[in-house]
Amino acid sequence: MQTRAKLRAAVLDLASRAPVEEITVSDLTKKAGINRSTFYKHASSPADLLRRVIWDELDGLRAEIFALAAPGTALSEALEHGLHGLAEHVVRFSALYTTGLVDHSSGALHALLNEHSIASFTALLEGRADRMPPGASGDAVSVAMYSAFLAHGVTGVMESWLRTTGTGDPGLFVATVLAVLPPWLTGAEGTSHRSQERSTS
Repeated sequence: MQTRAKLRAAVLDLASRAPVEEITVSDLTKKAGINRSTFYKHASSPADLLRRVIWDELDGLRAEIFALAAPGTALSEALEHGLHGLAEHVVRFSALYTTGLVDHSSGALHALLNEHSIASFTALLEGRADRMPPGASGDAVSVAMYSAFLAHGVTGVMESWLRTTGTGDPGLFVATVLAVLPPWLTGAEGTSHRSQERSTS
């Protein structure tokens, strides 16, 4: 447990200073005070370690979203809660995301965010015809494509938010995503307007 904590702190610190692609295993082992064999018991590469650390953070947020997304209820509340949580996560690790997505174009950081979002949207859509577009088949291929579209959209808004305003206005990120999420997913009209009003009040 102590080793995991050391590795977590090391990769978050180093990835806040340079893209994870530029971080070596030697950099991490030196920073964490461990040897290479110990490192490889926990991750296959610096990018893999960062993915595990960020996914651990985001998995907790996903659990909260699913707890709110009860069958038969509109997803608007759960999605809005999740987006606020995602914004808070980005603000908490602002140096990491600014370095990886604004100062540099870290393909690894971009990919791990998309992969987690795709998995989350897939879990929300699978077997739920009420959360799919009217007339959609709901088969695995359709769910995969809709999930990818939604996930890449959220990540794209996040990157634009960081590039244009930094992390100073999380409400803008939340309101923008809610404004473009399709009604067939949220199940509620007007959610984006309410969030926008809160962000500007």
